[in-house]
Amino acid sequence: MLSFLTARQLVTRSFPDKVRWLRKLVSDHKDSAPILFVSLRMSPIVPAYFLNIAAPLTPLPALHFFLATLVGCSPHSFVTVSTGATVSRLQPGETCSTQSRA
Repeated sequence: MLSFLTARQLVTRSFPDKVRWLRKLVSDHKDSAPILFVSLRMSPIVPAYFLNIAAPLTPLPALHFFLATLVGCSPHSFVTVSTGATVSRLQPGETCSTQSRA
């Protein structure tokens, strides 16, 4: 919402083609826009910062954006937290392996 109020012109001028692409994508898929945003959030191809600053410039309701962000970012967050927890349990010189050593 902050980008809509303060940086709308800057974002539109800086990324005109990408903003136009995102607006068209959301407009073309109005019925499935939340699922589309979940997919975009999970995709490593579309930068998260771009979705954050350009989403308010699309016709996607804020609640749908929030829920899609919550669901779309959860898998990445789970993997990141699990990896950090595993690494924090390692002792110096120990390797992280899923195979048991007998």
